[in-house]
Amino acid sequence: MTLTDTPEQAQLLPAAAGRKRRRLPGFAWASLLLLAVALLVAALARAGRAVELATAAGPVRQLVATPEGLFWIEDAAGAQGSRILFLNRVGGQAEVLARGEAFVAFVAQDQHLLVLDAGPAAPSVHSPRPNGCLLRLPRAGGTPEVIAQGLRNPAGLWADDQGIFWTETYPPRAPAVPHVAALGHVSLLRLLPAAGGPPRLVARLAGTGPEFEGQLLGRHEGRFLWMEPRRGYAEPGVTLMRAVSLQMGTHSTRWVGEGPSRAALGDEAVYATDVSTEASPVGLYASVHRHPLAGGERTLLTDWLNPRGWLLAREGAVYHLSDRLHQVPDTLDWPRLRARDLNYPVAADVAGGFLYLAKKPATAGLPGAGGEPPAPELVVRQPLTLGARLRGLVRRW
Repeated sequence: MTLTDTPEQAQLLPAAAGRKRRRLPGFAWASLLLLAVALLVAALARAGRAVELATAAGPVRQLVATPEGLFWIEDAAGAQGSRILFLNRVGGQAEVLARGEAFVAFVAQDQHLLVLDAGPAAPSVHSPRPNGCLLRLPRAGGTPEVIAQGLRNPAGLWADDQGIFWTETYPPRAPAVPHVAALGHVSLLRLLPAAGGPPRLVARLAGTGPEFEGQLLGRHEGRFLWMEPRRGYAEPGVTLMRAVSLQMGTHSTRWVGEGPSRAALGDEAVYATDVSTEASPVGLYASVHRHPLAGGERTLLTDWLNPRGWLLAREGAVYHLSDRLHQVPDTLDWPRLRARDLNYPVAADVAGGFLYLAKKPATAGLPGAGGEPPAPELVVRQPLTLGARLRGLVRRW
């Protein structure tokens, strides 16, 4: 008994000391643990949903994710012209960096953006755009610098430490029959050397229309690679993978598959789709093959993919993007589903475990009630990994 205790309190002390401390039963701890797990799963599921970052005023043509933020090309809605926008990772509104006639492609470098502008529209679909140009735009904004002009129907664009590559397409010299002349266009691959000097011709590409319909893949060990469709009038044709030595000028060609094919350049191989020529019980489907750059036979990695999809190689992985996002396996296996309900985006990128894309609304392509204009595209971010979902719990980016 202390000096502050009353006699009644002193009588209760021995009885309280003799009693044991009560503990929660085991099933109560298990219930609390299950509740914590359920809350964590619900939070991760919420963090796994797509987060809207911006609303595009018109169709998005290309989108690139960088450590600083997002860049994309946006065509003007209901009018001619296009613009390049930047959205900082800190947040806020998208900033317009440049406006042009018809931006078709860009490459993000350390301090600048290389932008390909096709120029004013031609009077006819068979007429070339003779006033295209290549621009160097500061990433912080400002006046773009014209580094090449007078380009005819420029399309593909690629840049590295070797220089800047792009394509131009010229119509046939003496078109006799219009629909046959549309198959006689010739595309040229040009290079603006990084060491200086005027642009030079690298290769002649087989053109089938007023614009280059192939795909530039990039440079690998002194060779530049691209995909090139070959077809006749009203024929599906085949797709070839071609390469040219930048030093010797020699060419090499490899058959990829029947019909149109999409590809992505990896570290030591090219990954390309091959659409089936005969319908299966579920319709036409696409498979993905690995084509070693060192030579050898192609290897089947996966199939039963949507034939309308395209490939994206990022961060050591290859993805097939259509209405869903699948990761292509390293060996023959089923593709791994990473995202769904994408509505066939034409512009997307993967960085830091997140998928960034310009997503059309679910009602896109349906006529609006009372002649309403189509809903604008949404620039969204969706996590692909557990780490990305955990980061999504605490921050917007």
